[in-house]
Amino acid sequence: MIPKENLLRVIRHDGPEWVPDGMESVVSIEPPIIERPGCASCDPWGVGWNLEEGAEGGTFPAHDGHTIRDLASWRQQIRIPQVHGLDWSRPLAELAKGSTGANDPKQVEYRRRAQRMVTELWGNYGPLAYIWFDGGVLPVEKGGADLAPIQRRLQPHAVTFGGPAENPAGLSRWPGNEDGVTGYPNWSTVKRANDEGAGDANGTVWEPGECDVPLRKQQWFWHPNQENSLRSLDELMDIYYKSVGRNANLIVNASINRDGLVPDADMKRFKEFGDEIRRRFAKPLAQTAGEGETVELDLGRPAKINHAIVMEKITEGERIREYVVEGFAGGTWKELCKGQSVGHKRIEKFGDVEVSKVRLRVTSSTAKPLIRQLAVYNITPRPK
Repeated sequence: MIPKENLLRVIRHDGPEWVPDGMESVVSIEPPIIERPGCASCDPWGVGWNLEEGAEGGTFPAHDGHTIRDLASWRQQIRIPQVHGLDWSRPLAELAKGSTGANDPKQVEYRRRAQRMVTELWGNYGPLAYIWFDGGVLPVEKGGADLAPIQRRLQPHAVTFGGPAENPAGLSRWPGNEDGVTGYPNWSTVKRANDEGAGDANGTVWEPGECDVPLRKQQWFWHPNQENSLRSLDELMDIYYKSVGRNANLIVNASINRDGLVPDADMKRFKEFGDEIRRRFAKPLAQTAGEGETVELDLGRPAKINHAIVMEKITEGERIREYVVEGFAGGTWKELCKGQSVGHKRIEKFGDVEVSKVRLRVTSSTAKPLIRQLAVYNITPRPK
């Protein structure tokens, strides 16, 4: 099963804009329903941007009620990247209040208004890369809005989460929890569109996993004096290993306060998260790429390692079904770890071991394994 290019862009999102300098983690932002004060180098939802990469600071101007229109215009004026996604909530997933079914006049009017709303939002503000349907969509035969033809016409390249199964650009899926983690093995294919869980190795629909979690425990929305609910850096790193490290994307929610900003304590934790990801994984001790059942990495001399990252060339699909990573020490090869799914990225951690060579042995695959990266690391404890 080979993914579409749109889905590859979602999976390979190695430099996301929504965690300052983060790696493969995205902060999901809900627009505030209030006017917010100006914030140089922040977007209107209070998220800091890396000004060293070309974006310029600016202040979201007062607007006349057309928030999305003015947001799109403001971003363009100060050269901040295009809006990456829109989040639809329950109205598209449920019957209108008081409706008895698809043919109820209330539902007919509700469906008409929903389709007009979607047409405006998808047709007036530029291309979208990703569209969330939080809670899914009500099927057309049950009275839901007929969204698939509107998307094909207005946003044919947008990947959707929980949206119409007929999306030509492809879908992503929910792992079945809001803890930010997925089970293992975790495959990018499923048997049916909008399936949930950890995927199916024999699936025929490419639908990579998306793990979501609030930064504040059990709180998707901001509440005052709740900074003690912030997840610790250790908790966030554990989530990272169990999402990104298991072939999934990670979305971390930022709760917007009454000023329309991500609170300082939350932004500090996001920065710590990005810094720690870079500290651990920005510079491998050694790395290589290759093809075939065995890919070997020569370290040049004995060195202590405790992590390995394996990545497949997923432009050709997920081919690995089982693998072993081994280290060469004392004249023999010793098993360091083993697993099943690899896909975009598998992060393996194990006890400290000194080796001079490392090799990946693929013990089961559907075709010749194509290894985009085999890398090893010696990750030391975080400085206090």
